[in-house]
Amino acid sequence: MTVDLGIQGPVFYKWLPLGPENGIRLCRGDLELVLWLDVKSVQWASEVAEEDIPKHINLTAHRIYGDITAAMDDVELLSYMPVRDFSRQPTEEEAPLAERYETHGREVFSLLADGVNRLLMFIRVEKGQYWLNPLEIDLDRMAFLSAEFEAKAQVDGSPWFRWQPTHPAVFTIDAPFFREAPSRYLTSRDWPEAQAFVSGEGRPNLPRQLLAAAEAFAAAGSERVALTEAVTALEVAVSRFMSSPKPDYLVSEPLRSRLGLESLANAHERRGLTYSVSFVLPILFDEGTLSSQTLATCREALERRQNVVHRGVRRVDPAQLRRFLGGIRKMCEVLQEATASQQRNNG
Repeated sequence: MTVDLGIQGPVFYKWLPLGPENGIRLCRGDLELVLWLDVKSVQWASEVAEEDIPKHINLTAHRIYGDITAAMDDVELLSYMPVRDFSRQPTEEEAPLAERYETHGREVFSLLADGVNRLLMFIRVEKGQYWLNPLEIDLDRMAFLSAEFEAKAQVDGSPWFRWQPTHPAVFTIDAPFFREAPSRYLTSRDWPEAQAFVSGEGRPNLPRQLLAAAEAFAAAGSERVALTEAVTALEVAVSRFMSSPKPDYLVSEPLRSRLGLESLANAHERRGLTYSVSFVLPILFDEGTLSSQTLATCREALERRQNVVHRGVRRVDPAQLRRFLGGIRKMCEVLQEATASQQRNNG
């Protein structure tokens, strides 16, 4: 396999560990991984000749190769791999073989991820190359990973074949999806607002600005920073809503006294963001406006952010982060619409 490390890979000085013989080995059970580089590993915009390597003081490795050797005695599976037909789903007879192929694939990809990430961790920690991020491998997307890593295999020196332990996923998109523009796409209705913003001196919407930054950090692999930015966006949106609620959102007596709510703003200031999201907002918004799922996702995001900031948790799962960002964006939009409605009514 060929693993793309991106434009900001590990940097070497006047030297490269060329070839498998100078690689790094990691064994697990019946699998052996060898990680190695060649001259092409450092070629991004221009070629580097092997004899010129000692002349370069900063050689960035943009790709690394992973060779995995598996000792297998499953003759049926070894015969099935090279001839698997990816133009169709496995037949009923092939299903047990396809299942064993997938199990084998998970073991191979797990070993590859562990080896690459241990190497990147060593370089990041011991050499201070802080820009290195771990390789994220989603084992539910092995067909895509096989294509991305240009995976190929051979059995006992036979011809190379396409190695892909799962069938490509098939997505069905219904036509109604296109009846309305996705919320992130520009439409003709957005253009006057864009013209007014560029021509004027207004400031961008702060929660949306923070959310965009959070998504950019997430895309760059900075999950912890992304989560912190997203929770900050939520805090701004909640604070603005609590400071200018519509009369319809005020809790009436005697419930207000029972909850100790002199005003929404005071409740938020005294009790904080978690209290507002967990107790106040579920009372003020019905399920159709702010779903229980969105509320639960935001509560979970707040708890995760507390673990990151105050308990030293180092890692935020990327898939979990995507769910947090989606829930927080939804809640921010609901709160901002409620706040804008109040401002229009008072305007």
